[in-house]
Amino acid sequence: MHPRRVVVLTAVIVLAACASPADDGAARTTSDVAATDHSPASSMHSTAVVDPSDEAAQSTTSGPVGEGPVWPPTLVYGWDGIARTDGSSLDLLVAEPVMWAVDDGMGGVLFRSVAEQPGYAWLRTGADRPERIDLGTEGWPHLDAVWAEAGTPMALVSRSGHGGTMCIDDELATEMSIRNLVTGDERFLMCHGEGSDGGEGFTSFGGGLFSAVRWVAVGASSSSAGLSFYDGTGSPVEVPHNPFPDSCAPCTLSAHLSPDGTRLAYAHWPTAFWGQPQPADDDVATAVERWRAQADEVPTRIVVMDLATGAEIFSTEEDAATHLDGFDGRHLHVASDTHAALIDTTTGGHIDVPRRWGEPIGFWGAILESLDVATTTYDEAQSVAGQLAVSLGEPTGVVWSEGYVTLNPGYWAVYAGHFANQADAAAACRELEVPCYPRYVATVDTIHPTVGRAMLTLEPDGLGLVSFGAERGEVVALLDAILGSPPPDSGEQADWVEYVCWSDFGLCLGFSLPAWEQHDGVSRFVGWRYWGSDRLELGTASGTGPGMTVVELQDLHDDVEIVVEMDGCVDRMISYAVVDSILVMFDDDDEISWLMTGLGVGC
Repeated sequence: MHPRRVVVLTAVIVLAACASPADDGAARTTSDVAATDHSPASSMHSTAVVDPSDEAAQSTTSGPVGEGPVWPPTLVYGWDGIARTDGSSLDLLVAEPVMWAVDDGMGGVLFRSVAEQPGYAWLRTGADRPERIDLGTEGWPHLDAVWAEAGTPMALVSRSGHGGTMCIDDELATEMSIRNLVTGDERFLMCHGEGSDGGEGFTSFGGGLFSAVRWVAVGASSSSAGLSFYDGTGSPVEVPHNPFPDSCAPCTLSAHLSPDGTRLAYAHWPTAFWGQPQPADDDVATAVERWRAQADEVPTRIVVMDLATGAEIFSTEEDAATHLDGFDGRHLHVASDTHAALIDTTTGGHIDVPRRWGEPIGFWGAILESLDVATTTYDEAQSVAGQLAVSLGEPTGVVWSEGYVTLNPGYWAVYAGHFANQADAAAACRELEVPCYPRYVATVDTIHPTVGRAMLTLEPDGLGLVSFGAERGEVVALLDAILGSPPPDSGEQADWVEYVCWSDFGLCLGFSLPAWEQHDGVSRFVGWRYWGSDRLELGTASGTGPGMTVVELQDLHDDVEIVVEMDGCVDRMISYAVVDSILVMFDDDDEISWLMTGLGVGC
């Protein structure tokens, strides 16, 4: 294995950790039962041909006939890490979950982990491993813009006035400085004032100018935006052909200068947030939904202009709420919540790219080591990971536990692989022939009704991540973290089982009581009941869930038998079916009203 292929993955950035079974550092709430697929398996620094059937990777040309768009090397980042792609292959550079990544202008990559620890890191061109960029801890430091200057990567660093040394007298001011990423030296640029109802974000540097988007709140639920420019000393510059010297309202803006500063690209969406008057019937919720539907029909205008003359060089209309992520002088990188694309301004061609490479949900890893953060530094954890990668011949990673709901805090963990399910991670442990165990890594960002389906699955022996037999305290703590809810309600109880319920989520879990014949002195997870809600949408592996009709269920399962009989508990006729060892109950409209498996509580 190539040395860099080992070290780049091991030294990437700290994200999450869990401990080995011996030190009780990991949340022991999983079994060997395969869970729902969460993300594609990947290996560090590998090259994979993009599937031409994948719509997110296909190219569509809208430029001149016979001249397709030119795809420049482009960074794609997300849960699976950072890759550079040329449209036909992916070169995996960093295999850790990443929340932000940008080219340093010299072919290297700056990035930040999902858990934001240890902060920013930099993989230089040709380097064997990323290095941490120490910006300190005062003032919540951020990298706002990155560019190359005379062959040296530079960055604009912002710190709040609370921790800044130059702007401490104004608590609303931000201290801005220019950092030489090679030497670490910083030069004070300016104290950047911000009002309590607005702000300004620096987006790019080109030709000696900084571009910045300023915004001000208008009322309680809308905003205005405009463009500003500053020179290399932090002084404001009046650009004669600034397309938004005054604010538009309501609207959203994003803008980037070309590296040489001769062109400006901007994205303008002429609406922003809910800015309508109070509806006459006071039904604000319905009015907001109606407004959102209307706003989704308003396109975003993307423009490239010559900054010296104001002439428009290129323009196009994109989907609503599209913003501009980057501009290299020819190519625009645009994105919305649902898609991203490169636009070749020479040919007019569009190339769709993945919005995020991998879903921001989680992955299964084979945990090799767990190291206490109180006694082990990040560099020491990386060293252990590197040694294991060399000895095993497999890429490894280092993760940090603090930002993850499925891991116990306080550990660096060394792991191998990003696996789609628990079975694959367990198989990897067996193949490595070393002590290790599978663990799922997920952030609190997974709290979303449609993401619940990926985190938890209705299974005959548990809920995917949590299997029957797990201890009550661990299961309740994990579900509290995933659902973000207050302590659950007490539910029904019989001699052998007690339910605790997250009623707002339509979910109850059953735990054994001493009267249960297999009780071993520990209250364990032994059953679940789910009726569903808008806050949590769960289903079985086959897609069976609340709201499905009898006909739909029979189409999905050819051999399902619907039983109709008298229920003595409610003294009426009921209908139900058993699908994959899960009891499925129907309401009077022949729709699934709830599902249940494991131990019940009788009437």
